[in-house]
Amino acid sequence: MWLSPVLIELFIAGTLALLAVGLLVSAQRDSLDLADTARQELARVYGQQQDLSRLKDQLMLNLGHELRTPLTVVYGYLELLIALEGNLDSNVQMNFLKNALSACDELQLLVNSLQDAGSTGKKVDASNVEEVAVEAIVEDTVRYFTSNKQSENQENRIQLDISEPLIARAHALYVRQVLRNLISNALKYSPDGTPVVVSARCHNNDIPEVCISVQDVGPGIPADEIPLLFGQFVRLRRDLSGPVRGIGLGLYISKQLVEAMGGHIWVESAGVSGQGSRFCFTLPRIVQVAATSEALASPPAPLMY
Repeated sequence: MWLSPVLIELFIAGTLALLAVGLLVSAQRDSLDLADTARQELARVYGQQQDLSRLKDQLMLNLGHELRTPLTVVYGYLELLIALEGNLDSNVQMNFLKNALSACDELQLLVNSLQDAGSTGKKVDASNVEEVAVEAIVEDTVRYFTSNKQSENQENRIQLDISEPLIARAHALYVRQVLRNLISNALKYSPDGTPVVVSARCHNNDIPEVCISVQDVGPGIPADEIPLLFGQFVRLRRDLSGPVRGIGLGLYISKQLVEAMGGHIWVESAGVSGQGSRFCFTLPRIVQVAATSEALASPPAPLMY
């Protein structure tokens, strides 16, 4: 069948036109896909910016609240010392100065927490990891609270329950800081006069570990807030307008330090007032080849401070 040159040209032109339309549609589809991806990425970045903005606002709110109280205490006592100069006996003056110094210690702890929040998450230097006697380091930390207690109501509150000698591989300073954070929270959130029990036990899973726990009988933690508890600047809803101050860094820092030492940290709580919470963390345990005579002896009675 003979085709005229005109028909052939029209056929070729039509084919090329269809091919061009197909390429154009494909390019537009790719362009739309890229635009959709770009929109999703922009939405993600915008969401992150909003989260950071909310985090910043919450931090500023918490910091303002945290700084105001100790600063007011320091300013008040110094103002009294100046106003009543020459009219106060030495005991009263010393009491004012001690109270002002205690408020300064609180400010220093706040600043240190902020610095730690920016420096944690790094691997622990192997030269700083050592064999530590768990009972000794726990007793040393408890002694910090009993010798620096702000109220006589804290006396005899902290009880130790360590049934055997335990050796862990850890950073001693980090362990003390984690314990201070957990014990401090337990004392703040549980009623005056109620016990806070610090325990240490073997925790055998796939690898030998030491499990250290701090148990209180406070209000407990709602189940829906437990997954958020170890985040930065996180505070429970009930605490945002409550009397207990905080900036939501203690548990976050504790998590970073424990994980840097090769352990993990968690909380057990039914969220029921009076049943309290039990914060636990693990550390790698050094298994002693031969049991000592002390380890074979009957477990001592729990210590009370």
